[in-house]
Amino acid sequence: MKNLLYLTGILLFTITTTYAQDCNLNEDAQSYFVRANAAIKGAKINEDYLKAIEEFKKVLEYAPNCPDIYYNIAMCYEKSAGSELFKGNKGYSEAIKYYQKYLELKPNATDKQQVKNKIIELKYYAEQTNPAEPEMVFVQGGTFLMGNTKEQGLHDTFGEIKQHQVTLSSFYIGKYEVTQGQWKAIMGKNPSMFKGDNLPVDYVRWEDVQEFIVRLNAATGKQYRLPTEAEWEYTARGGNKTSFYRYSGSNIVDDVGWYKENSGKEMHPVGTKLPNELGIYDMSGNVWEWCNDFMNYYETHAQTNPQGPLKGIGGWHVYRGGSCNSKEKLLRVSYREHGGNIDNYHYKYTGFRLAHNAE
Repeated sequence: MKNLLYLTGILLFTITTTYAQDCNLNEDAQSYFVRANAAIKGAKINEDYLKAIEEFKKVLEYAPNCPDIYYNIAMCYEKSAGSELFKGNKGYSEAIKYYQKYLELKPNATDKQQVKNKIIELKYYAEQTNPAEPEMVFVQGGTFLMGNTKEQGLHDTFGEIKQHQVTLSSFYIGKYEVTQGQWKAIMGKNPSMFKGDNLPVDYVRWEDVQEFIVRLNAATGKQYRLPTEAEWEYTARGGNKTSFYRYSGSNIVDDVGWYKENSGKEMHPVGTKLPNELGIYDMSGNVWEWCNDFMNYYETHAQTNPQGPLKGIGGWHVYRGGSCNSKEKLLRVSYREHGGNIDNYHYKYTGFRLAHNAE
């Protein structure tokens, strides 16, 4: 599994320029500001961001009430949060502190809500302590058309052709499918067909996943869960950054998914294909992914945060995304499949990723 803190720091943003619009800097402060900016523009290693932080803090000695300097310091801490400079999640904690000071000094900032959302996200990363915990991605809520939209090819599997409007609140979802290493850390055994700590866990029933979640939540004090079917599809489509692809992240299935024609019918380590628009991997292919919902036909009225039907056809639950043993058409983001509650029956090539409320 890729290092959570390092990757998050790299992917959250790229700093190219800084600003100090609300500051009246004297000549000495301006010289420190210029040096800080130069360190950022030429940054190749995390030590460059540390140099920028030191220079920005010198600016604060002259302009302690300048909100933009606090913002710049927060960005530098965020950028390097996963480096050796800030072990123990210190980079995220420091970024939060400086973003909060920015909002305190600039309560009417035009980016106020964006910064608040960033603080929520960074708090989550700062609290990651258990090696079994998944790396999570913040998904901004929004409204989308769920079901077989035109780019999906007008297929109709279990009523997917019934398009309907869905509005979702923000949430977190796993950047990767839960791995065998994470499963073993909580459950003490590995049920998967193809063994490998960085391969997605598979051969697990929906009920097995519920037991894993209970144990993980007890170990971490958090409230992980399976994504709803609507959250899963919204994420697979790229959320509010969607490019309306047929598969999760591309119209070219080989770019984003392991499936029957390119996988050798074997699972591959998570994150080895390209991510989708949200930076999330393997939502098309590798293993099927359980959702929380029972399987039933869609209702067509507009819905907000749907939790799925109260009961399903045959007691089945939904799983999504296709697998390394699937034909490419099953990897479409609107395609639906299902599994039942048959005692001692495990589903080949079926795993899951986790979700978490944003609040």
